[in-house]
Amino acid sequence: MTELPSAVQANLQKDFAALQKRTLLCYQCSKCTSVCPAFRIAQFNPRSFILAAVNGGIDAVAKDKTIWGCRNCSSCQVCPMGIDIPSMVLLARLRSLRNDNAPPAAKTGHRRIFNLAQRIQAASPVPPVTNKWPLNHQKFTERGKVALYTGLMPIWDNLMYNYDLDFVTGLRAVLEAMNLVGVEPAIPAGIKDSGHDVYYGGDESTFISLAQYNRDVVEKLGIETLVVVNPEDYHAMKHLYPKYLGPMSADVVFWTDFLVEKGFVEKLRYQAYLDVEIHAAYHDPCKLGRRSGIYASPRVILENMPGIKLVQLRDEKELAPCCGVTAFIGCDDGSLYLRHERLKEARDLGVDLLVTTCPSCVSHYSCALASLQPLDNSQKAKPLQVVELGTLMGTRLFHFDKK
Repeated sequence: MTELPSAVQANLQKDFAALQKRTLLCYQCSKCTSVCPAFRIAQFNPRSFILAAVNGGIDAVAKDKTIWGCRNCSSCQVCPMGIDIPSMVLLARLRSLRNDNAPPAAKTGHRRIFNLAQRIQAASPVPPVTNKWPLNHQKFTERGKVALYTGLMPIWDNLMYNYDLDFVTGLRAVLEAMNLVGVEPAIPAGIKDSGHDVYYGGDESTFISLAQYNRDVVEKLGIETLVVVNPEDYHAMKHLYPKYLGPMSADVVFWTDFLVEKGFVEKLRYQAYLDVEIHAAYHDPCKLGRRSGIYASPRVILENMPGIKLVQLRDEKELAPCCGVTAFIGCDDGSLYLRHERLKEARDLGVDLLVTTCPSCVSHYSCALASLQPLDNSQKAKPLQVVELGTLMGTRLFHFDKK
C-alpha cells in the first residue's frame, strides 16, 4: 500500500483531534442514548462511550468490546452539542485492531463474506471483471465521462445464494433506465469494491489500498460522473475517500438522484398502468439517509411507478430505524429483534412490498422475514416481501426475467 502524503496525514490527525475535542462539550443529557437502537438491545450506550472517551482517551475506548455493538446508524446525531458520535466510534474501531479488539466472530451463515471479498480484491494484482451482467441489447462502454459503479453487487447474489435477492436484475434495470434517458455509461472492467465494510470493521489499511486503486482508475479513465448503485459504496466514495485522498476527480452521484435529474420520472408517466395495485413502503438506509441526506429521489421513482401506491411508515427519513447491522457486524438476536419490529410495522399497514435501495438492508430484512412469526388464523394480512428498488424496476417496468 502506498503511504498517504504527509499533508494528508496531518489533515487527518487535525480532523481526528477536533473530533475528540468536541466530545468535551458533552453534558450527559442522554438524548443520544434515548434514540440508540443498540442501547435498546443492551449492546451499546453512546452516552457512556463518550464519557469513557473523555475520561480515558480514544485508545481506552478502542479496547472496549461494546464499540462493535454500535450500529453506526447515526440516529444519535440528535446530540444538542453537535458531537459526532458515529465518527468517534469509527475512530475507536480504526484503533481497535492494534489494541487486540477485533470485531466479534459472525454468528450467522454469511461469516462476513463481504469483508473477506474486499480483502481479497485489495490483495489481488488481478482486477475483477464487473461488466459481464448487462443484457445483449443494453448499451454501455468501458470508457466514458459517465460511469456506472457497481462494487460487489454483480456477485452479491452468488455470495448470498440462500436468499432470492436478484440484485443483477436491479443492475440491469438501472442500466436500462440510463439508456432510456439517453445515457450509455462506462462500466469499467477493473474497478474494485469501495472498501466500506473493511473500514467499518477497523481495517484502515485495506480501505486505503482500495480507495487509492479506485481513485487511480477513475482518473486514468477520465470519468467525470460516477453513478453509484449501493448506498454504502456511495457513502464511502462521497464522504470517506476525500478525507484520505482529497477531492475525487469525478462527481460521485447516487443512481436515483442521477435518474431523476435526467428526466426518468417523466418517462415513467408515459407507461401503461398495471391492473393490480401494489402497496409499497420505502425504508431509508442509514448511509443514504442520515449520513448522505438523500430521501426524495428514491420515493419519487417508487411513487411514479405504474401500479404502485406508496404507503408511509411511522418512522421515516431522519427517524427511520436501522436494519440492525452495519458492515455485516452484529447479525445476532438483538438485531433480529429490531428487524422484526420494522417488518411487523409494514405488515400491520397492509404493505405488499418493503422497498429499499440498500442491498445490505434487503439481505438483512430478507433473512429476518424468513424467521418472522406468522399471524394466527384470526388475523389476515397480505404476504410481505422485501425488495431492492432497482430489482422492482426490473421486474415491474422492464419485465426482465430473473437470471
